[in-house]
Amino acid sequence: MPRRLSITARQQAFIDAYTSGETLGNATQAAIAAGTPPDSAAQQGYKWLRIPHVAAAVAERQKLRTEASVLELKQMQKLLSDFALDPALAVRDRLAAMQLLGKTRGDFISKIGLGLDESLRDLVRESMGADEP
Repeated sequence: MPRRLSITARQQAFIDAYTSGETLGNATQAAIAAGTPPDSAAQQGYKWLRIPHVAAAVAERQKLRTEASVLELKQMQKLLSDFALDPALAVRDRLAAMQLLGKTRGDFISKIGLGLDESLRDLVRESMGADEP
């Protein structure tokens, strides 16, 4: 049975620093925050990101962070609706909210149907004004 690798305290500190705060996404600064000397921090941060269980922990933390920070479509539409209906806001702000709300619903998208009956050669010839093969 394969042995499950555990994350060390320094690796956990690196993961915490790499996925939050001022060192977000910076492996060198995250390694320094985890206690690595500055002269070897770039190499150590690189190494830690290549260790599968550390990389998996970073990916999981980033996924959770993203999920927590992204508004659901319904939440965004509700917020924009509230702005659009708020008489205390300036008219231009209410109109901007209405426009954004419309964009989230796809109100301003032109839908063009293309038939697939014609071949690419026929379309090119037609666009060039050539009727004969």
